[in-house]
Amino acid sequence: MQTDPEDRLSHAETETRGGLPKLPLIAVALLILIGVLWFGLQEEEAAPEIVVETPAQVATPVEPVRPEPPPAPDIPAQSEPEPVLEPELAEPELEPVAEEPPLTLAESDPEVRAQLQSADATDLYQRALAEENLLERAAALVSGAQRGYLVDQALPLPAPDGRFSVTLIDDSVVAAPASYERYEPYVDLVESVDTGSLVRVFHSFRPLLEEAYEALGYNPEDFDNALIAALDLVLATPVLTEPQALERDVTTYHYVDETLENLPALQKQLMRMGPDNLERLQAVASQLREALLAPP
Repeated sequence: MQTDPEDRLSHAETETRGGLPKLPLIAVALLILIGVLWFGLQEEEAAPEIVVETPAQVATPVEPVRPEPPPAPDIPAQSEPEPVLEPELAEPELEPVAEEPPLTLAESDPEVRAQLQSADATDLYQRALAEENLLERAAALVSGAQRGYLVDQALPLPAPDGRFSVTLIDDSVVAAPASYERYEPYVDLVESVDTGSLVRVFHSFRPLLEEAYEALGYNPEDFDNALIAALDLVLATPVLTEPQALERDVTTYHYVDETLENLPALQKQLMRMGPDNLERLQAVASQLREALLAPP
């Protein structure tokens, strides 16, 4: 079983306490369209021991082999509206107007921010938009998320209040409800972003997103498929309606159920946000997927 960095153990206390996570958040923009949905949760200081155990030997973690998912569908390109033909009239000759050079990745941040500004934006939203290289960060988030990986620091935002904590139910260690409540402000943020606006921003910056994706070593034409695959992974994450037993490894907690523990890291982090938060995120992911794949 591969250890997860979000549950490192530090010391024993009377109360169970966990570390402060770092969250690259997908939703304040085009970025939040991508980033807020896949949290890179990394505990810097983690839950204390509940039962002190000394393992005889620690095996080298092995990443389980998973079947390749089916190809994700293409996102249709937006068609340009047909021009309205007017009767030809003689016009005086005009001085040629120089065309503006096309927008580049290096110059794109101000334009992305302009399209995503909101009068009632929260501080969290503004902090996300204040980051540099927004489209490059979005491409990095998508490239990792579609494979179930966590891309730490792709979009660093403040950690949620409180710490990861566990409790005992029928002699089993499970995540405490307080751990889930920490993520509600982030989920509120995701739900506040208009899906139609995100889709329009995606199409506005699609060529630059594909360029940023290509810079990571991928086929630029596959960026839209990677985005849909990432959303599909979010939608396929199990919603745990019952508390699931956790077991302490040398430095981490992991799921006792091997089926859950062998899921991609991204899905395990989403599950640890709690069932209610996960269902709310999945509703946003479903709406976004439908809007992106809708015919132009």
